[in-house]
Amino acid sequence: MSDFSKEELITKIFEWIKAESISLEELDFNQLVSNDETIDFKTIFNEISSIKSEMKQVTRIENRRIEVISDYFNKEQDFQQKFINQINNQNEEVQKIIEEDENIRKSNLFYSIFELRDFIERFYNSLQVLPFPQRKSIFCKKNDYSKISSILNENISFMLKKIDNILEKEGISRIQTLHQKFNSKLMIGIEIISNPSLENNIVVEELRKGYIYKNKVIRYPKVKVNKI
Repeated sequence: MSDFSKEELITKIFEWIKAESISLEELDFNQLVSNDETIDFKTIFNEISSIKSEMKQVTRIENRRIEVISDYFNKEQDFQQKFINQINNQNEEVQKIIEEDENIRKSNLFYSIFELRDFIERFYNSLQVLPFPQRKSIFCKKNDYSKISSILNENISFMLKKIDNILEKEGISRIQTLHQKFNSKLMIGIEIISNPSLENNIVVEELRKGYIYKNKVIRYPKVKVNKI
């Protein structure tokens, strides 16, 4: 069917609708064509087949276009996700570095506090065995020495407790060693004694305190161990 015949048929249909004042649903196709007119059905079918083929081709082209666009967006999405993952990994690495630096800084600070506490404790222990004069002096009465010693002991004991509270708030726990079985993973044996009346491999004296921070030993205690 040529473009002219199609146009002519369409014109006839609309003229009939207009003349008869009917709707497309009421249209009788047999009345539209006069007896002396013949319809070339073969041409119509060929035209329909051609249109069908064109529609299939258009559909294939559109489907391919959709596939290309979808593939593009998927690749873009994958690229963006990889980029986001890379940024997240870099952020995690930076955060780890920051945490490691912070832990090192804290460890150095904590170690200084441990040393300070050891010094104060040694001074406190020395006061317990320090002999005081038993007679008056030109600077101080006999009874005043006892008062001074009591005041020093009280204040130094308070300082030690204050330091222990600060360490505890920071998440630092002390390693218990005295009267415990010697553990080479947590302790350093400095001296060995042999006392049959004591249990074998038991810690009899703590020479230096040890501490744990975040499940990691940051200062190993030094101990004296009994070996039979």
